Amino acid sequence: MLAGVRIVPHSKEASTQQVLVIGAGMAGLAAASYLSRNGVSSLVIEASDRVGGRLQTREVSGFLADRGFAVILEDYPELRRLFTPSELNLFRFYPGLFLDMPDGSRALLSDPRRIPGTLAETAKVLRKLMAPPRLPAALPHPLDLASLFAIAPEPLERYLLAPFFRAVTLDESLAAPAKFGSFLAGRFLGGPASLPGGGVQELPEILASKLKVRLGTRVESVASGEVRLEGGETLEADWIVVAADPGGASSLLGFPQPAMASQGYAYFLAPERPLDLPAVYLPRLGQPIYTVAVITDAAPTYRVGEDSRHLISVSFSPGISHAEMLRALGDLFPSLSDWEEIESSLVEGALPRSTSRLPAVYAKGIALAGDYLCSPSLNGAMESGRRAAELVMAAIYSKRKAGRP
Repeated sequence: MLAGVRIVPHSKEASTQQVLVIGAGMAGLAAASYLSRNGVSSLVIEASDRVGGRLQTREVSGFLADRGFAVILEDYPELRRLFTPSELNLFRFYPGLFLDMPDGSRALLSDPRRIPGTLAETAKVLRKLMAPPRLPAALPHPLDLASLFAIAPEPLERYLLAPFFRAVTLDESLAAPAKFGSFLAGRFLGGPASLPGGGVQELPEILASKLKVRLGTRVESVASGEVRLEGGETLEADWIVVAADPGGASSLLGFPQPAMASQGYAYFLAPERPLDLPAVYLPRLGQPIYTVAVITDAAPTYRVGEDSRHLISVSFSPGISHAEMLRALGDLFPSLSDWEEIESSLVEGALPRSTSRLPAVYAKGIALAGDYLCSPSLNGAMESGRRAAELVMAAIYSKRKAGRP
């Protein structure tokens, strides 16, 4: 039995129920996976020609390029529930971060629990970021990250806390609840940050390989008991799980679209490593560059061709131009003139800015799934899918019990 997942006994009633899942992102695939494990037939309907939603990997110039900078946190509880270790071919980043320092230098902050011998250097770096805490003002309730960091030592906020959570939440205002920030920090400290050997799209493809998925099928409308497709075809179902992206779900059901955060990203090939370890670099607050990482140092399998150069991922503020991004990156890495840019784009709607208070059962026979319901993260997407599946299973099981003599 999977820890933390309610498993309902198989029954004739469950096996004859038909569930339609709209959307083959991680939320929809998680919902369908849990339903399948419990003997409920489901069909996943996806408008595009691939599974994965926001998780996408393409081959570019002989290298794998994920759509945006994404890492897999092995300590995510929903990851452990949904996948077995043997299914995931994960390559790990160095357990630490490159940081800018107040004196203009760049330092490596390691996790001494996992890298023996780094305790003294880690303490030295942290001492440089410490200062007397600032006097607290009246704090909001619930507490958000920006308000929490405002009472931390200014160097700690400027060079570590704010850059880290800006990169993770894609929100420069740091309006996420402090409770969510604590959860994310715990997951980063609790286990490695990794990449699947074949790119982040491997995760949804593993789930989809065990499910019935219909690609290239756009949904026109949803009502209790039926889904109408573009072209006029109608599919009937006992339950419908709407796991489309927030914009698509709001269009189908009529609720206000959640506010979304975007991410700029670019990939470069460099003849020399700009960082000497496969750790993520976080530029200081005020820089439009969010992260820089040498992907092929962490995951050599991202190099699929014969090119021996190093694949570098850069994420940056969506509010700057391409030229501004290059200027800022050149200030950080003078060797940029030797790099070849192979891709640059914007991930619109990369993460929800906050979670919604919509009910998980939106209407009779219609459940919702998506990270905008739980938390703006991969873990939130998988959690929302599990919760939707549990609601459907509970309804099916209750119906079965009510029908007994």
